[in-house]
Amino acid sequence: YASPVRGVWNIVHIGTLMPEGHQIYVCPVSCLRGVVLTTAEMGAMEKMSTISVGETNILEGDMEEQLLHGAERVIRELPERPRMMMIFTSCIHHFMAVNYKRIYKILQERYPDIDFVDCYMDPIMRRTRPVVPVLWTQMHRSLKKVDPELVRKDQVNYLGNCFPHEEFCDLTGVLRERGVRKMEINSAATYDEFLEEAYSGANFVFHNTGLRAAKDMKARLGQEWMQLRPGYTYDQYDEDMAKACSMCGVEPPEGRWTE
Repeated sequence: YASPVRGVWNIVHIGTLMPEGHQIYVCPVSCLRGVVLTTAEMGAMEKMSTISVGETNILEGDMEEQLLHGAERVIRELPERPRMMMIFTSCIHHFMAVNYKRIYKILQERYPDIDFVDCYMDPIMRRTRPVVPVLWTQMHRSLKKVDPELVRKDQVNYLGNCFPHEEFCDLTGVLRERGVRKMEINSAATYDEFLEEAYSGANFVFHNTGLRAAKDMKARLGQEWMQLRPGYTYDQYDEDMAKACSMCGVEPPEGRWTE
């Protein structure tokens, strides 16, 4: 029995932030209940599809074929071709040692105009691969390394935020006044705009959920990153603001600007 409820912001909410993206959840029916309820509550059912894994699939050993053919059917029946497809496999795929990497490779070859991203709904891995931080990481995996000469120091990314950090965020206001462009997945209007994050000179993290993504982007793209502390003293505010401005090559506010 699965209770027909859901909690706070979860992977479904976060996945819907991707512009021109589509999510596919490949799970047993009881697992699907929560994600479907969440998506319906958001009024975003057009951004999500499901593939139900049953006992027959386990006994027949056809979970790889089910994943492949199910994803292809979703692509055929969608009214518009998505730019990114996030496929969420579940705990049962780990238990059965399903070679889902092979399926993603086949899909990428057959549909080169779609970026396929392997995502996970596997709470059994919550200690080593917690689902929310891992999802933020995977969603940014479609960003490719660019020529260092094209990196823009006057452009930065905010990672791991469920909602846009606009003027209520002091850093946003200071950087905007100094001509630094702020990029954030939840404020990108198109997938191409999201891909421009690859040209940013630095990443800023406000929550631990974005740490994995920042470290991964440092390793893959060479982007420097900084975690801003949720401190309660003006000294911490001033220190973090000065460091953030230095990373962007702009002058920090003069004096104790927080007073």
